[in-house]
Amino acid sequence: MGKFSIVSIVLLFAMILSGMASALSEEVSIIKESVSPEIVEPGQELTVTISVWNQGDEAKEISVELLDEDHFKIKSTDQNLIGVFDLCSGCKRQNTYYLTIDHNAVSGIYKLNFLVKEGESAVKKSIDVQIKGESDLVFEVSKMDEVIIPNSEFDVTLNLKNRGTGVARDIKLEVDSDKFFLKGSNIMPLGELNALESRELTLSMLAGSSIEKGVYAVPIKLDYEDHNGNSVVSKQEISLRILDKAELNIKEIKIDPGIIKPGEELTIQVRIENVGEGDAENIKLKLESEIEGNKEAYLGRLEKDDDSPVFFSGKVLTSGEKSDKLIITYSDDLGEHTITEEVKYIVRGISVATWVIIGLVIAILTLTGLLVLSWFYRSCKCMLKGKKCPGFKAHVSEAVEKVAGTFKGK
Repeated sequence: MGKFSIVSIVLLFAMILSGMASALSEEVSIIKESVSPEIVEPGQELTVTISVWNQGDEAKEISVELLDEDHFKIKSTDQNLIGVFDLCSGCKRQNTYYLTIDHNAVSGIYKLNFLVKEGESAVKKSIDVQIKGESDLVFEVSKMDEVIIPNSEFDVTLNLKNRGTGVARDIKLEVDSDKFFLKGSNIMPLGELNALESRELTLSMLAGSSIEKGVYAVPIKLDYEDHNGNSVVSKQEISLRILDKAELNIKEIKIDPGIIKPGEELTIQVRIENVGEGDAENIKLKLESEIEGNKEAYLGRLEKDDDSPVFFSGKVLTSGEKSDKLIITYSDDLGEHTITEEVKYIVRGISVATWVIIGLVIAILTLTGLLVLSWFYRSCKCMLKGKKCPGFKAHVSEAVEKVAGTFKGK
C-alpha cells in the first residue's frame, strides 16, 4: 500500500509541474513583431523584434533567453529583457535582437527559439525565420574515355554539385560547341539540385568529322532557376584531347606479267591508301614468299586520304598456285598496328629444276644409245674378221677409260 502511495504522490507532483508549465505556456507568449528582412540570405544580418505578452494574471520573476542555434549568431540585443522582471496582466515587454545568418545555412524555414521562465517553471517558445540561399552549380570531370578520335562517340562523366545554399531548379545542360555535340538532343534536362547536393551524370558525346588533332576547351552551359525563379546561366569548360587514328587499306594489287613462267622476273605492285582520320607513320611492308628478290619495302608516312604504290620484284623458280602473305605495319597516336593480306597468283609451265632433270635424262639416254651403237658396230666388225668381241660391259669400261685418258692427256 505504501508503494502505491509513493507512486501516486510522484504522479501527482508531475501533473502539478506539467500544469504549471502548461499555465505558463498559455499565459506568457512570444509574439513576433517584425523580422527584417522577411526572407534572409546566408551571411546577411537579421533584425528580429519580439514581445513578451502576459495574457493571464500578474507574472512574477519572468526571464527570456534567446537560445543558441547553429544557423543564428547573436551580434547584440536591446536591454529590455535582461535579467528577471515582473509582467502585469495584459502587459507586453518588447526587445530587438541583431543576428547574423551563417554563411553555410541552407534554404529553409528555421526556428528561432526562446526559453521563457516564470520562477522555476520554464517553456520553450519559437518563431519562424525563412532563409533562402543562392544556388551555385559547378562540375568537375570524374571520368573520360582515353581515346577520342574525329567522327566518333565517347563518354564524359561529370560530378555536378550545388555548392550554394539555395535550390537550383529546372537545370538544363548544353554543350556550347560546333565541334562536339551531345548524342541525340544537345540539351540535357537535369531537374533540380538542392543546396550542397551533388549528382553524377554521364554525357554521351559525338566528335565532329572535321576536327583536327589537338586539345580543345569545350564550353558546357548550365541554365537553371534560383530560389526566386530568376534565370541563371553559368559556363565551365572541359578539356578534350583529340588523337589521330590512321586506317590503312589495300586499294589494289597488280602482278606483272599477266602470265608468269618459272624463272621469269615478276613484279607485284601493291597500292596502299589511308582511309582513316589521321596520318599513318613508319609504314613497313614485308612479303612472305618464295620469290627470289626484293621482298621488303619502307613507305614511311601516309597522310589522311592519300595513297601510294609499293613494288616487290624477283623470280619464282617453281610452278603452281602461289599464296604469298603480305604484312603491313604502321603506327599512329593510338600505337602500333598490323594488317595482313593474301597475294595469290599462278606460275604456269615447267620449272627450271624440271628442265634440268629432263636435260639430264636426255643426256643419259643419248649416251647410253651411243654406247649401244658403238658396241653393236664393234661386235659386227669383230664377227666379220672372225675375232672374239668383248661384251657390252667391257666395252663401256673401255670407253670410260678412253674418255678418262683423254682428259688426263689434256
